[in-house]
Amino acid sequence: MTFMRSCAGSGQRSEHLPIPAAAGVLPCFIQLGWAPSQRRNPACATMVARQKSGNKQLVKAAIKGNRVRVQVLLKQGASPNATYGPHEHTVLHKAAEAGHERVVEALLRAGAAVDVRCSFNLTALHLAAASKQYRAMVALLRAGASPMAKDNNGSTPLHYSACMGHKSGMRLLLQRAPDSVHATSTGHYTPLHMACDTSSHWAVPILIKGGASAAAAAAGGITCLHLACLKGHLLTVRNLLNGTASQGGRAALLSLINARGTDGRTALLMACNLDTEYLAVELLLCGADPSMTDAQGRLPLHIAAQTNRFRVMDCLLQDPDIVRHLNNIDNSGQTPLLTACWMGHDQVAKQLLKSGADTNIRTHGMTPLHAALEGRHVGCLEALLAAGADANALYGAGMFDAAAVSLEGVYPLRRAVRLMFSQGVALTATPTNLLRVCPAVQSKAARGSQHRASSSRAVGWCCSALLRG
Repeated sequence: MTFMRSCAGSGQRSEHLPIPAAAGVLPCFIQLGWAPSQRRNPACATMVARQKSGNKQLVKAAIKGNRVRVQVLLKQGASPNATYGPHEHTVLHKAAEAGHERVVEALLRAGAAVDVRCSFNLTALHLAAASKQYRAMVALLRAGASPMAKDNNGSTPLHYSACMGHKSGMRLLLQRAPDSVHATSTGHYTPLHMACDTSSHWAVPILIKGGASAAAAAAGGITCLHLACLKGHLLTVRNLLNGTASQGGRAALLSLINARGTDGRTALLMACNLDTEYLAVELLLCGADPSMTDAQGRLPLHIAAQTNRFRVMDCLLQDPDIVRHLNNIDNSGQTPLLTACWMGHDQVAKQLLKSGADTNIRTHGMTPLHAALEGRHVGCLEALLAAGADANALYGAGMFDAAAVSLEGVYPLRRAVRLMFSQGVALTATPTNLLRVCPAVQSKAARGSQHRASSSRAVGWCCSALLRG
């Protein structure tokens, strides 16, 4: 390759001097006044294009695991640290991710940076751990790769191995860097948190044996047991409880089970959101306190009643300690029975009534019977009346609910009114007063004569039903 030096102002012809064509020196010579002679040597214009083509071929060969082709391309001048793609991955990244340890070793011998990072701050060891490539991880660690390197989220290679449940990879990383078991990512997630979040139950004993703490709290006070209960994974929960009991004994186990998050929820409260009763049984057998409430004052009974988890409810009601809290009122003024009747969960309501829940307990002027009537849940109404609920209980300003709910004139509500009348409910409100007091009738009356007529017919039907009764 030749370069042309301009001798401005000297009147002399430009001279062409031979300069070695080395990659990276071209901009430096341009600053010194040297300019490439494209007319004399066209190879200069294609040098960069050839190198880029060689780098692309190197990437393809590395992904396929063609070690011989990789070595040939490296000898021809391909760069082992060349980046490609929008995320600036190197050849070493792709070879480690694909698990080609011989290609990884060839690249490292050629001068590839072992801890080179992409735009996500991922090293080759991160990708090898995420892909469960044990041999590639060994080759990288032998070359000096850092097992404590963190990506943009603060995750180490051990986080990725724990997330994937790669047992041999976790043992290797714990052997090289025992302190990595306590490393935290964004949100203060440890590798054990990642294993519980992805239900990698076989990773839990390895991490606990390596020194991980199951009681470590992430953002929001979330422990590993909380995550396992939210995911509903029984084997992960069992491994956590067994590992904690073997490490710290009964006291550590109870502390873990009854730990609260910032929202006040315990592991048992989270397990009550699930449709299976196995987690709740496991936690209760290990010492979970069923009387602990969340920040809203809700018991596990409230959660099961709200979400209609009748299997979980049956499991909770078998505990003699929780039966004493059947009529507890949460911060919104609801008992478990009132919650079940409000939501229309008649099977849960029957379970609570069978266990002795109070049918006439009043909160904010409302009984469970009022909640069932207002929600038009006839199944709950039948269960309440069969259990001895007071059909003449007044609500709010004193209007009887049998008259109020009958105003809509819908068949299930007529059935509800008949049930109320069969229990001897007394109707003292006149049709005029009902039209004046009931907001549903007022809104319908304001919309037109048709609605006023239908409301009047509903009131008339209610009165005639009383007379027939």
